[in-house]
Amino acid sequence: MDFVEVKRLIREIVGTVPNLPIQAIVTKVDDFTISAKIGELEIDNILLKTQVENNDNFMVQRPKIGSPVTLLSVDGTLNSLQVVKINEVEEFEYHHNGLTIKLDGKDGKLIVKNNEVNLYQLMTDLATIVKQLKVYTAVGPSGTPLPDTIARVEQFEQDFKQLLKTS
Repeated sequence: MDFVEVKRLIREIVGTVPNLPIQAIVTKVDDFTISAKIGELEIDNILLKTQVENNDNFMVQRPKIGSPVTLLSVDGTLNSLQVVKINEVEEFEYHHNGLTIKLDGKDGKLIVKNNEVNLYQLMTDLATIVKQLKVYTAVGPSGTPLPDTIARVEQFEQDFKQLLKTS
C-alpha cells in the first residue's frame, strides 16, 4: 500500500479534513510510541508525548492495549500522528531533574526514586535495621528484637513489596 492509498483511506475514515481527531484502538505500546488500528489500517510510531528528544524531564502516559485513544495529525500526514486522549491509562511515568515516579497498572506497583536512592531500597534498609536493632543497657548490648517484633517487621516488608518495586 503506497502513501497515496494510505492518505485516501484516512480521508475515508475521518472525512475530507485530515486534521480532525481520529479514534483508534491500541495494538502495541512502546516507551514513547504506540501502534493503533484505525478501522482495518494499522499505523506504527504514533507519539505518546510531543517531544521525544534527549531530554530527561518528561511525563508520559501509556494506554492499555486494546483500549481506544484519540489521535491528531499535526500536519495531516501519518508521520505526525500524536495521541491526544487516552481512555484507559495503564502506566504513568514522570521524570524531572533526577526524580522518577512510575505507576504501573499491570502489576499494581509504584517506583519512586531520585539519582541517589529509591523508596523500595530505603524501606528494605529500614526493615533490616529494625530486625537487627540493639540497644545498650546497664549490662551491655541487648539482643535482637523479640520474635513478635520480627514478625511485624516481616509483615511490613511483605506489605511494602506488594506496593513498591525497584525499577
